Amino acid sequence: MITYVLTSDRHNWLLRGFMHQWHKYCRLPITIAGFTEPSYGLDDTDDYKKYTTFKSIGKFEDYPVDKWSNGVIKLLEETPDNVVMIFLEDYWLTRRVNFRAINFAERMVSQDSEVLRFDVTTDRLYSQKLIEVGAHEDIDIFVAEPDIYALSFQASIWRRESLLQLLVPDETPWQAELNGTIRYNETKPLKIIYGTRQWPVRYSIVVNKGEFDKTGEWMYPPRTLSPNDWIDLEKLGYCKPILGE
Repeated sequence: MITYVLTSDRHNWLLRGFMHQWHKYCRLPITIAGFTEPSYGLDDTDDYKKYTTFKSIGKFEDYPVDKWSNGVIKLLEETPDNVVMIFLEDYWLTRRVNFRAINFAERMVSQDSEVLRFDVTTDRLYSQKLIEVGAHEDIDIFVAEPDIYALSFQASIWRRESLLQLLVPDETPWQAELNGTIRYNETKPLKIIYGTRQWPVRYSIVVNKGEFDKTGEWMYPPRTLSPNDWIDLEKLGYCKPILGE
Protein backbone atom coordinates (compact mmCIF):
# COMPACT_ATOMS: atom_id res chain seq x y z
CA MET A 1 0.00 0.00 0.00
CA ILE A 2 1.25 3.46 -0.92
CA THR A 3 0.43 6.34 1.42
CA TYR A 4 0.08 9.63 -0.45
CA VAL A 5 0.14 13.10 1.09
CA LEU A 6 -1.37 15.48 -1.47
CA THR A 7 -0.01 19.02 -1.60
CA SER A 8 0.50 21.99 -3.92
CA ASP A 9 3.12 24.68 -4.42
CA ARG A 10 0.86 27.12 -2.59
CA HIS A 11 0.40 25.02 0.53
CA ASN A 12 3.44 22.80 0.77
CA TRP A 13 4.82 24.86 3.66
CA LEU A 14 2.28 22.91 5.74
CA LEU A 15 4.34 19.77 5.12
CA ARG A 16 6.80 20.85 7.82
CA GLY A 17 4.17 20.54 10.53
CA PHE A 18 2.60 17.49 8.89
CA MET A 19 5.92 15.64 8.77
CA HIS A 20 6.88 16.65 12.30
CA GLN A 21 3.64 15.16 13.64
CA TRP A 22 3.89 12.13 11.35
CA HIS A 23 7.42 11.49 12.59
CA LYS A 24 6.21 11.71 16.16
CA TYR A 25 3.11 9.52 15.91
CA CYS A 26 3.42 7.26 12.84
CA ARG A 27 6.57 6.94 10.65
CA LEU A 28 4.93 4.76 8.03
CA PRO A 29 6.53 5.34 4.60
CA ILE A 30 4.86 8.23 2.75
CA THR A 31 5.00 9.70 -0.73
CA ILE A 32 4.51 13.44 -0.97
CA ALA A 33 2.54 14.02 -4.18
CA GLY A 34 2.67 17.57 -5.50
CA PHE A 35 4.28 19.65 -8.22
CA THR A 36 7.57 21.36 -7.32
CA GLU A 37 9.49 19.48 -4.65
CA PRO A 38 9.62 21.75 -1.58
CA SER A 39 12.69 22.46 0.51
CA TYR A 40 10.63 21.45 3.58
CA GLY A 41 12.68 23.72 5.84
CA LEU A 42 13.12 20.91 8.35
CA ASP A 43 15.97 20.32 10.77
CA ASP A 44 18.76 18.51 8.88
CA THR A 45 19.35 16.24 11.88
CA ASP A 46 15.85 14.73 11.55
CA ASP A 47 15.56 11.48 9.59
CA TYR A 48 12.32 12.23 7.72
CA LYS A 49 13.85 11.26 4.39
CA LYS A 50 14.33 7.66 5.52
CA TYR A 51 10.65 7.01 4.89
CA THR A 52 9.63 9.98 2.70
CA THR A 53 9.74 10.21 -1.09
CA PHE A 54 8.44 12.88 -3.45
CA LYS A 55 6.43 12.39 -6.65
CA SER A 56 5.72 15.27 -9.02
CA ILE A 57 2.35 15.20 -10.75
CA GLY A 58 3.47 17.84 -13.25
CA LYS A 59 3.67 21.63 -13.45
CA PHE A 60 1.71 23.54 -10.81
CA GLU A 61 0.36 26.01 -13.37
CA ASP A 62 -1.22 23.15 -15.34
CA TYR A 63 -3.41 22.17 -12.39
CA PRO A 64 -5.42 25.17 -11.09
CA VAL A 65 -7.99 24.40 -8.42
CA ASP A 66 -10.71 23.68 -10.99
CA LYS A 67 -8.49 20.95 -12.42
CA TRP A 68 -7.62 19.41 -9.05
CA SER A 69 -9.22 16.11 -10.01
CA ASN A 70 -7.02 15.92 -13.14
CA GLY A 71 -3.93 15.74 -10.96
CA VAL A 72 -5.41 13.06 -8.70
CA ILE A 73 -6.50 10.99 -11.69
CA LYS A 74 -3.00 11.23 -13.21
CA LEU A 75 -1.42 10.25 -9.90
CA LEU A 76 -3.69 7.22 -9.45
CA GLU A 77 -3.24 6.08 -13.04
CA GLU A 78 0.53 6.06 -12.49
CA THR A 79 0.25 4.18 -9.18
CA PRO A 80 1.27 0.49 -9.32
CA ASP A 81 -0.52 -0.51 -6.10
CA ASN A 82 -4.28 -1.06 -6.13
CA VAL A 83 -4.60 0.04 -2.50
CA VAL A 84 -3.66 3.58 -1.45
CA MET A 85 -4.06 5.63 1.72
CA ILE A 86 -4.59 9.34 1.05
CA PHE A 87 -3.96 12.35 3.31
CA LEU A 88 -3.79 16.09 2.68
CA GLU A 89 -0.91 18.19 3.96
CA ASP A 90 -3.05 20.00 6.55
CA TYR A 91 -4.03 16.77 8.37
CA TRP A 92 -1.68 16.98 11.37
CA LEU A 93 -1.67 13.91 13.63
CA THR A 94 -2.66 14.36 17.26
CA ARG A 95 -1.87 10.89 18.65
CA ARG A 96 -0.16 7.60 17.82
CA VAL A 97 -1.67 5.75 14.86
CA ASN A 98 -3.29 2.34 15.50
CA PHE A 99 -1.09 0.28 13.19
CA ARG A 100 -2.96 -2.99 13.74
CA ALA A 101 -6.19 -1.34 12.64
CA ILE A 102 -4.49 0.14 9.56
CA ASN A 103 -3.10 -3.26 8.58
CA PHE A 104 -6.53 -4.85 9.01
CA ALA A 105 -8.21 -2.12 6.95
CA GLU A 106 -5.63 -2.55 4.19
CA ARG A 107 -6.41 -6.27 4.01
CA MET A 108 -10.16 -5.59 3.92
CA VAL A 109 -9.75 -3.24 0.95
CA SER A 110 -7.22 -5.33 -0.97
CA GLN A 111 -9.13 -8.62 -0.69
CA ASP A 112 -12.61 -7.43 -1.70
CA SER A 113 -13.24 -5.84 -5.10
CA GLU A 114 -16.63 -4.60 -3.83
CA VAL A 115 -15.00 -2.14 -1.41
CA LEU A 116 -14.52 1.53 -2.25
CA ARG A 117 -12.75 2.71 0.88
CA PHE A 118 -12.10 2.15 4.56
CA ASP A 119 -12.45 5.38 6.51
CA VAL A 120 -9.64 5.53 9.11
CA THR A 121 -10.85 8.66 10.90
CA THR A 122 -14.31 10.00 11.91
CA ASP A 123 -15.70 10.85 8.49
CA ARG A 124 -18.21 7.96 8.31
CA LEU A 125 -18.70 7.66 12.07
CA TYR A 126 -20.99 10.69 11.99
CA SER A 127 -22.80 9.83 8.76
CA GLN A 128 -26.54 9.28 8.73
CA LYS A 129 -26.76 5.53 9.24
CA LEU A 130 -24.30 2.86 10.38
CA ILE A 131 -24.69 -0.91 10.16
CA GLU A 132 -22.46 -2.88 12.52
CA VAL A 133 -20.78 -5.77 10.68
CA GLY A 134 -18.26 -7.08 13.21
CA ALA A 135 -15.09 -6.30 15.10
CA HIS A 136 -11.36 -6.82 14.88
CA GLU A 137 -9.39 -6.88 18.12
CA ASP A 138 -10.19 -3.52 19.75
CA ILE A 139 -12.03 -1.85 16.86
CA ASP A 140 -15.70 -2.06 15.88
CA ILE A 141 -16.38 -2.29 12.14
CA PHE A 142 -19.43 -0.79 10.44
CA VAL A 143 -20.71 -0.14 6.94
CA ALA A 144 -21.84 3.42 6.29
CA GLU A 145 -24.99 4.12 4.32
CA PRO A 146 -24.66 6.80 1.57
CA ASP A 147 -24.98 10.49 2.41
CA ILE A 148 -23.84 13.73 0.78
CA TYR A 149 -20.17 13.08 1.61
CA ALA A 150 -19.86 9.39 0.79
CA LEU A 151 -16.93 10.34 -1.45
CA SER A 152 -14.90 12.33 1.07
CA PHE A 153 -11.16 12.92 1.01
CA GLN A 154 -10.77 12.67 4.75
CA ALA A 155 -8.10 10.07 5.47
CA SER A 156 -9.09 6.73 4.00
CA ILE A 157 -7.63 3.58 2.52
CA TRP A 158 -8.97 3.35 -1.04
CA ARG A 159 -9.27 0.67 -3.67
CA ARG A 160 -7.56 2.61 -6.45
CA GLU A 161 -9.55 1.26 -9.39
CA SER A 162 -12.85 1.95 -7.61
CA LEU A 163 -11.88 5.53 -6.82
CA LEU A 164 -10.78 6.15 -10.40
CA GLN A 165 -14.21 5.08 -11.64
CA LEU A 166 -15.79 7.92 -9.63
CA LEU A 167 -13.40 10.73 -10.56
CA VAL A 168 -13.84 12.90 -13.65
CA PRO A 169 -11.60 15.65 -15.03
CA ASP A 170 -11.97 19.37 -14.32
CA GLU A 171 -13.34 19.36 -10.78
CA THR A 172 -12.24 21.18 -7.65
CA PRO A 173 -11.70 19.10 -4.46
CA TRP A 174 -15.17 20.10 -3.26
CA GLN A 175 -16.82 19.26 -6.56
CA ALA A 176 -15.01 15.93 -6.63
CA GLU A 177 -16.47 15.11 -3.22
CA LEU A 178 -20.04 16.30 -3.86
CA ASN A 179 -20.40 15.34 -7.51
CA GLY A 180 -18.41 12.18 -6.89
CA THR A 181 -20.89 11.24 -4.18
CA ILE A 182 -23.75 11.65 -6.67
CA ARG A 183 -21.91 9.40 -9.10
CA TYR A 184 -21.28 6.91 -6.29
CA ASN A 185 -24.95 6.84 -5.28
CA GLU A 186 -25.92 6.12 -8.89
CA THR A 187 -23.68 3.04 -9.19
CA LYS A 188 -25.23 -0.41 -8.86
CA PRO A 189 -24.36 -2.26 -6.78
CA LEU A 190 -22.90 0.31 -4.39
CA LYS A 191 -19.29 -0.22 -3.41
CA ILE A 192 -18.80 -0.76 0.32
CA ILE A 193 -17.54 2.00 2.64
CA TYR A 194 -16.24 0.76 5.98
CA GLY A 195 -15.44 2.68 9.12
CA THR A 196 -14.70 2.17 12.80
CA ARG A 197 -15.92 3.71 16.04
CA GLN A 198 -12.34 4.08 17.28
CA TRP A 199 -10.90 6.13 14.37
CA PRO A 200 -7.42 4.59 14.02
CA VAL A 201 -5.93 7.85 12.71
CA ARG A 202 -6.69 10.98 14.71
CA TYR A 203 -5.68 14.33 13.30
CA SER A 204 -6.60 17.99 13.34
CA ILE A 205 -7.23 19.87 10.08
CA VAL A 206 -5.17 23.01 10.54
CA VAL A 207 -6.56 25.01 7.61
CA ASN A 208 -10.11 26.37 7.79
CA LYS A 209 -11.49 28.44 4.90
CA GLY A 210 -7.99 29.05 3.62
CA GLU A 211 -6.59 30.26 6.95
CA PHE A 212 -4.29 28.50 9.42
CA ASP A 213 -6.42 27.44 12.41
CA LYS A 214 -5.06 26.05 15.68
CA THR A 215 -8.36 25.82 17.58
CA GLY A 216 -10.06 23.05 15.64
CA GLU A 217 -13.43 24.19 16.99
CA TRP A 218 -15.07 24.13 13.54
CA MET A 219 -14.59 20.38 13.12
CA TYR A 220 -17.08 17.79 14.31
CA PRO A 221 -16.16 16.73 16.88
CA PRO A 222 -13.82 19.63 17.73
CA ARG A 223 -10.18 18.63 18.10
CA THR A 224 -6.70 20.11 18.12
CA LEU A 225 -3.13 19.14 18.87
CA SER A 226 -1.86 18.96 22.43
CA PRO A 227 -0.45 22.14 23.99
CA ASN A 228 3.03 20.55 23.99
CA ASP A 229 2.74 19.75 20.29
CA TRP A 230 1.81 23.34 19.50
CA ILE A 231 4.70 24.65 21.64
CA ASP A 232 7.17 22.48 19.70
CA LEU A 233 5.72 23.42 16.32
CA GLU A 234 5.72 27.14 17.11
CA LYS A 235 9.29 26.97 18.41
CA LEU A 236 10.42 25.29 15.18
CA GLY A 237 8.56 27.86 13.08
CA TYR A 238 6.41 25.22 11.37
CA CYS A 239 3.13 27.12 11.83
CA LYS A 240 3.83 29.80 9.24
CA PRO A 241 5.22 29.90 5.70
CA ILE A 242 8.96 29.97 5.16
CA LEU A 243 10.13 33.56 4.66
CA GLY A 244 10.00 34.44 0.99
CA GLU A 245 7.53 31.75 -0.04
